[in-house]
Amino acid sequence: MSLTEVGRGGAVGSILKNDPFDDVAEVSSLPASSLSVDKFDIVASYLNSTKEPQATILKSEAIKDHDAPRAAWFSSLGPNFLVPEILKPDITAPGEEILAAYSPIVSPTSSSQDKRRVKYNILSRTSISCPHAAGVAAYVKTFHPDWSASAIKSAIMTTGYDERKLRHITGANSPCPKASKKVLPRDLNYPSLTAMVSPSKSFNVAFHRIVTNVGFANSTYKATTFTNSEVKVVVEPEVLSFKSLHEKKSFVVSITEGQRVLPTDFLMASS
Repeated sequence: MSLTEVGRGGAVGSILKNDPFDDVAEVSSLPASSLSVDKFDIVASYLNSTKEPQATILKSEAIKDHDAPRAAWFSSLGPNFLVPEILKPDITAPGEEILAAYSPIVSPTSSSQDKRRVKYNILSRTSISCPHAAGVAAYVKTFHPDWSASAIKSAIMTTGYDERKLRHITGANSPCPKASKKVLPRDLNYPSLTAMVSPSKSFNVAFHRIVTNVGFANSTYKATTFTNSEVKVVVEPEVLSFKSLHEKKSFVVSITEGQRVLPTDFLMASS
């Protein structure tokens, strides 16, 4: 039963049983609390066993979410089901419980019984993160007006997070040549590295990539890899030295495993 129907029945408030994956605040048409299944059962047991049940509403407490950043359950968790060797999502942005501009034409709950009108609302969904991502892209574009959308996306995908945070969570219009049908998705010059492998067989996967120098004219980059399993990661060449801007260099990332049984069908890495 919806909160609108509950209100029509004369209720002045409601306690809802929360879906285990739906840990997101929402605006309701009447005072309501959303509890996890176990906590809801405790409250229900108290109500059914007490003649005059009472409760106290305490002041809200702000806490720091140490799990952030992470992809919300309702967002694209990847990988791509049609092409598993393309890792998705490749870019994520804040989209949960965001104070956002809201149309005053409709109520904050979209209910016809709710007569309130507001200019701002607390909203959550993938579309709410789009302005954040668009803003970042526009910011990068101001520094590099000649960059294509693909170049901006690549820069965003390969910048910003350190090892701790990572552990915690083409512009051409010409048609694709016939030979492209023989190219594996993992051989696309994409910032992330993803391959489908068997969980019970050894494997040897190579990723071929080409990078463009957009930093200092004279610059050198050295590859650093880490792994906590029997998987071996080798980058060749290990060092890339550039002498000018927009100079291109190629490298190969080889990943092998031949002993341990993997717990997943997918091997994923971030460049």
